Amino acid sequence: MKRTNMRAPVRLFADGGTESRSFTAICSTAELNSHGFRIDQKGWDLRRFKDGGPVLLEHNVAEGMLGGHDPGLTLPIGRATNVRVEDGALRASIAIVSSAAHPLADRVVASIREKSLLGISVGARILDENDEGVVTRAELMELSVCAIPADPGARIELSGRRLQRDTSPIELRWKGRGWALLSFGEKHAFLAAEPARARRAQAAARGELPPMPRKPYGQLSATERQVLATHYPETFAKARAAHRRARGLDDDNGGPSAA
Repeated sequence: MKRTNMRAPVRLFADGGTESRSFTAICSTAELNSHGFRIDQKGWDLRRFKDGGPVLLEHNVAEGMLGGHDPGLTLPIGRATNVRVEDGALRASIAIVSSAAHPLADRVVASIREKSLLGISVGARILDENDEGVVTRAELMELSVCAIPADPGARIELSGRRLQRDTSPIELRWKGRGWALLSFGEKHAFLAAEPARARRAQAAARGELPPMPRKPYGQLSATERQVLATHYPETFAKARAAHRRARGLDDDNGGPSAA
């Protein structure tokens, strides 16, 4: 069973207190996600989070996206506690670490406060799923603060006191695989030196991508839909659009959230 990163609608609230770095988050719901399947919230295996668990930054962006191995960037950006299913959703209390523990921690706090970092993603291992595209059992591996949630409705809402203001400039540049990681500020971003399609083609040639599923869209499992949506988005969009037309559904402008 492979580990699967799934992004979900999120609301994040400041818990209060002096310059709070702690939040309460809705991390996952039963809504149809961007990979074309739902997660039965009663099926979460939370044993790894019994005593708390890691909160990463973009699923460890330095290692996963940039090909780097700086331990300062691959360390957790925070910790999640009181992880539970409540009112039909996966919820958690999240605390962002200090700048002494992670070099981007203050930037993350500032970006949340300025509403430029507005998402959370769940990293899970799919254990079981049914024929209707519903994941019935999934093991929670980690939570991640992310810049661009797959769900367009995912957002962070703040209440209570303002978060700690960051005043220290930071800019990181990376050599490798054509990536550069720029400042995490008002418009922190990841910039690629070549188009995404070219990068995928090169990765496929190097054998770094999983095989493309070759089944009709309606016969794809939740895991196969996720592979297609993540690694072959153009093919995913065309297959899903054709599937919707065959079912007499209106086109959803290419967004990945429809059935």
